[in-house]
Amino acid sequence: MQKVIEIHDIGVSVPYLLCLELQERLRNLRSLNLIANKLLLLEHEPTITLGRSSSNDDLLLHNPSEKALSSRSLISIPIVQCNRGGSAMLHLPGQVVAYAIVHLKDIGFDVMQFLYALEVSMIKALSMWRINAARLENHRGAWVFIDGWWHKIGFVGLAIRRWVSMHGIAVNVSVDLSMFRLLRACKLPPDVICDMASVLGRTINIGEFKKALAECVASALGMMPRFVNGGLNVLLEEVEAVEVGLSSG
Repeated sequence: MQKVIEIHDIGVSVPYLLCLELQERLRNLRSLNLIANKLLLLEHEPTITLGRSSSNDDLLLHNPSEKALSSRSLISIPIVQCNRGGSAMLHLPGQVVAYAIVHLKDIGFDVMQFLYALEVSMIKALSMWRINAARLENHRGAWVFIDGWWHKIGFVGLAIRRWVSMHGIAVNVSVDLSMFRLLRACKLPPDVICDMASVLGRTINIGEFKKALAECVASALGMMPRFVNGGLNVLLEEVEAVEVGLSSG
């Protein structure tokens, strides 16, 4: 029987720290085999995250040309150290994020196979909008060749413990690209970052892309997607109920 992955669209402007805590709780329950594999779809409020490979140079506060933008914007943008692989990253509205809480042994994947599948899922979803994205050797994520240069449109970063993943992928659909001047996302210069809207020259229905991306992730992992209604509240209720049962058992 084909494995199932439950898809939860938990909304927009989701605070990063709230979601980070939720992922930790989900990962713990999944490692105990108390919940199904899950994929969380969302958009974050503006947040800079620093992965395990981050350095001080990833923030562009030292760059005089970016000083005015940086000093204004960083006042209101949280900077969060997190446990995922990779360096600095910017989350913001118009970027579709998909966090995968998946037991790798349950689907027979090792870490590199899992990373590859997530990259393939982004590339497949982008192709449905006639964007020809690709993987690059020695560079994670999804890339688009524009005006003689490769630009990054999709990002991946994971944390895996006891064979259960958290974090996942992010695709720039229609974002304020000027915000990437605040940092060297994935240690790249800001002008290397792009989004679907700039590639296609038109607006994108972000809800349609979310659904397509979720289906592509499920397919790449060899799983059947099951969309769960109710958003963040329903997911939190499930987690709390399972945790109560665990503590009382």
